[in-house]
Amino acid sequence: MVLAIVRPQPIHLVEADKRKSAFLREVISALGLDHAVVHTCRIEEASLPPMAAITARALAPLDTLLQYSWRILGPAGVGIFPKGRTAEAELTAAFHRWQMTVERFVSVTDGGATIFRIRDIRPA
Repeated sequence: MVLAIVRPQPIHLVEADKRKSAFLREVISALGLDHAVVHTCRIEEASLPPMAAITARALAPLDTLLQYSWRILGPAGVGIFPKGRTAEAELTAAFHRWQMTVERFVSVTDGGATIFRIRDIRPA
């Protein structure tokens, strides 16, 4: 939602929980964010156009996020994934199935957490 507020480009929000989706739609309506669309479904069921970027927080292990992202991201797309204290272990596991370019950033809200910026995602 924050991205929809600060960026006027099309934003697709995917939320499986109907109550949370309804809340997101109310916020979009109240703020006049006509460029934001809520999809009430699981990400693996979403029918989305190719995206330039995707982000997810507390959704799934990195390996699974890459599987979801790879089919949604356009060729130059990037994934932004905040991960907790198991970030490096998740990245190591993901390298068994995926090739990618990874940048790491220390979270400013939790010094033990990492934010991955991942591009060039493709099956290994």
